[in-house]
Amino acid sequence: MDVPTDTELVTLAGRRYRREGARDKAIRDQFSLTATRFWQLVVAVLDSPTRIGALPPELWPVVKRLDERRKIAS
Repeated sequence: MDVPTDTELVTLAGRRYRREGARDKAIRDQFSLTATRFWQLVVAVLDSPTRIGALPPELWPVVKRLDERRKIAS
């Protein structure tokens, strides 16, 4: 698969998983990316006002949640 779209990245990043490691498996299965590369791409979306503004409105709660987590972690 080619590089995932910004929408696909944010959607998967915001999805909740019950088991540890389930997100990493989903990243490998869906995008053939390592978890590190996946999160680099997600951060690039969150850091770019142009790219983040192009996301569909239904993803704004996901973006907000990811951004809040990022602020807590730093």
